[in-house]
Amino acid sequence: MENANNNETLLARWLAGDLSPDELDALRQREDFADLQQVVEGMKGLEMPAFSESGSWEKLQQKLKAGQSKTTQPGQQPNETTAAPSPTLSAKLSPVRETPVRHLFRRQWIMGIAAAVALLLVALWWIRDDSPTYNSVIATGIGEHRKVSLPDGSIVTLNAQSKIAFNETDWPDDRQLHLDGEALFKAKKGKTFTVRTDQGQVKVIGTVFNVYARGGVMEVKCTQGKVQAINPKGTEKALVKAGEQVAVINGKMQKRKGLEFSPKWFNGESVFKSAARSRVFKEMERQYGIIVIGKNLQGSPFTGKFVHDDLQKALKMISVPMGLDYEVSSDTVRFFVK
Repeated sequence: MENANNNETLLARWLAGDLSPDELDALRQREDFADLQQVVEGMKGLEMPAFSESGSWEKLQQKLKAGQSKTTQPGQQPNETTAAPSPTLSAKLSPVRETPVRHLFRRQWIMGIAAAVALLLVALWWIRDDSPTYNSVIATGIGEHRKVSLPDGSIVTLNAQSKIAFNETDWPDDRQLHLDGEALFKAKKGKTFTVRTDQGQVKVIGTVFNVYARGGVMEVKCTQGKVQAINPKGTEKALVKAGEQVAVINGKMQKRKGLEFSPKWFNGESVFKSAARSRVFKEMERQYGIIVIGKNLQGSPFTGKFVHDDLQKALKMISVPMGLDYEVSSDTVRFFVK
């Protein structure tokens, strides 16, 4: 076993810069050398308090004189002593016990840091994690529309390939749900009703509104009452009144406009106003369960609609305004320029 005294002497000489090249190489081979270097680096900013040998001696003499005057009886000269001599200084002091130096091994140090970090992460998780939990999930498939009654009587109508999740147990005190897709909401009056999406939030008290949340887009159309739309980071908010709409695109709030049309998908029609063609084709895929392919399909935005109950009619309703032709093969529709 390594001699502790020799080890401490070696470290002291290293700090004083008195090691020979061979001794320095041997020290660098130690497993805890990196830790020792960190300790030394941390000590560089520390300074010892100023010390004056003569000043300290004068302060000690003053304290001794003050103590001597306290033991002098009234009328007694300072150099006189009481009948019982005071014990000597050496008798008053207890024997000094040498405290062995405990060495910090690298593994113990790392484990201690790891434990502290783990505790910190757990504490931050408990403090900052305010994510809601959901115990009810309702989803629709291709071409499916579904009306859902929430615990308070509020009604949600889901468009095709859409999903909502909420906590049925907490609903009376915490009316919030998560939407992925598109839905029409008829929220009953009561506590704040919150619709969370990956693209932003919508908060209301009691009203009728439609929320579209797919890709990087959230669109809110209010048909009754008023709602508040919020971007994902909560840095932008917009009050949307009946007959108005607002959009959040890639996290940025777009200028609010008048409601150019009311959603009609729940009545069997998909309606578009200056929509990208890709969005029209995607909606057709969701409503009919088809695959749309084609070349050079990009073009001017589409304004129009298509029905949900007749594929051939729907294809004509979008292909003619777009100046396209199409072919149907099984579940695939190929569009091409005429």
